[in-house]
Amino acid sequence: MKSLMIKRCRLKNILMLATIVISSLLSIPLSAEESESKPLIIMDNEIPRGSYTTLSWNSGQNFQSIDWNTPVLIKTGVNPGPTLCMTSTIHGDEINGIEIIRRVFKTLDVQQMHGNVIGVPIVNLDGFLRSARYLSDRSDLNRFFPGQENGSTAQRVAYSLFNDIIVRCDALLDLHTGSLHRVNMPQVRANLKLASIKGIIDGLSDLTIIHSKGNPGMLRNAANDIGIPAVTLEVGGPFLFDKEGVEATTDSILNLIAYMKITRKFTFFPQTKATFNTSTWVRSDFAGIYISDLKVGATVSKGDIIGRVADPISNREDVIASPFAGKIIGLASDQFIHTGFAVAHVAYQIDEKDIEKIDDSEDPVPALDVVAEN
Repeated sequence: MKSLMIKRCRLKNILMLATIVISSLLSIPLSAEESESKPLIIMDNEIPRGSYTTLSWNSGQNFQSIDWNTPVLIKTGVNPGPTLCMTSTIHGDEINGIEIIRRVFKTLDVQQMHGNVIGVPIVNLDGFLRSARYLSDRSDLNRFFPGQENGSTAQRVAYSLFNDIIVRCDALLDLHTGSLHRVNMPQVRANLKLASIKGIIDGLSDLTIIHSKGNPGMLRNAANDIGIPAVTLEVGGPFLFDKEGVEATTDSILNLIAYMKITRKFTFFPQTKATFNTSTWVRSDFAGIYISDLKVGATVSKGDIIGRVADPISNREDVIASPFAGKIIGLASDQFIHTGFAVAHVAYQIDEKDIEKIDDSEDPVPALDVVAEN
């Protein structure tokens, strides 16, 4: 009997392995067949196959006499295939994506690639050099895509990036971190209602998936609108290097690259991922010194304590409780807060018919001076 059980277990494992291998072999690259025939042209430069090229993208923000350009990294395989693009630091205080892109490029061997990978590690060079989240005119760049050629500063930068680079992509990963003393666990934010997103979601491994339509003017929304599958990857907080998060996200992206068949290494594609169909920021009704014992990734039940707020004058202590059960995907650092401050981002499941009623805004703080322009 024991021998029979062992044989059955082995047979089950073999069948499972065979299923994974077959599904990997049958997976279709996100590029379709068009990318197999057309040359890769970026900013009027035809990029040769089997090369590692660095171009300079000028967003038009600088003086004409000053060379202030953003590097665009391009690795092209010796064989044709799809083009995956990665962007980072659309907000100048986000550094984890820069390191993730560096690690991905360090790993890739153009001699073994079937396709192309493009990385723009520092989109908002203006904010990055000033250690500021927004552009010099206090605009949130990620609310102005696809931009306008003769519009405001943010619209021009967005237009330049979108038309010089993004339109050449077959799939897009936009890398971000938390904002304003908040930390995000490694996660994927995507509009799961779009069928075109499935290939990216299936290829990214071991990251929590959150359905989110995103805010108007976001890069990933603009890309999706013209048929380029795009998602947002979040990891860590502003100005903070998250070693574990960077490693996990890098591994997940390399898994996607293999899933797209840009690389040919054998990779297991997990069949089950933690997926939530909505998320909400929990805000404090109290002002004072906020302290939490939770960490990002924690699971909470309805009524669980997220944190406490102590009034430094009266010494009164109030509790912030979770209004629903879910997973903490973003958390504010311990600090002094005012009423209305977003302290925790909770992902959870609700009935599909109620999703449209939920405010799933990804940024807990409205962008500065965002003016709707025609």
